[in-house]
Amino acid sequence: MKTEHLKEKLGKLESEMQRLAAMEKLMLAFTRPADLADRSRQPLDGDEADEARVTVDTEHHLSITHEVTNTGSDRSQLSHIAKEAQAVLCTDALEAVADRGYFNGEEILACDEVGSL
Repeated sequence: MKTEHLKEKLGKLESEMQRLAAMEKLMLAFTRPADLADRSRQPLDGDEADEARVTVDTEHHLSITHEVTNTGSDRSQLSHIAKEAQAVLCTDALEAVADRGYFNGEEILACDEVGSL
């Protein structure tokens, strides 16, 4: 009877592993490569000025932080969002990757000073 019970449990575990593997495959298929300081413009509540910023772990593709602002430019946001990600990850050093919209010499210097570059 124990053997039957164990075989049944093993069968359920194998089935669950297959289900999770299929979910992982789907998730990876729909996950685009993401940068640490990725942002996307999205109209929220009908206001075109709202902007969502998301920091994403590039290795695991998991969201670290997010915020919604109505600032029109990302140029002054890199150090702020990199520092937030650093705090969440409890790390002294962080490699931040961002698109050209974040380029600002002062922001890059600020990131370098706190170990976010």
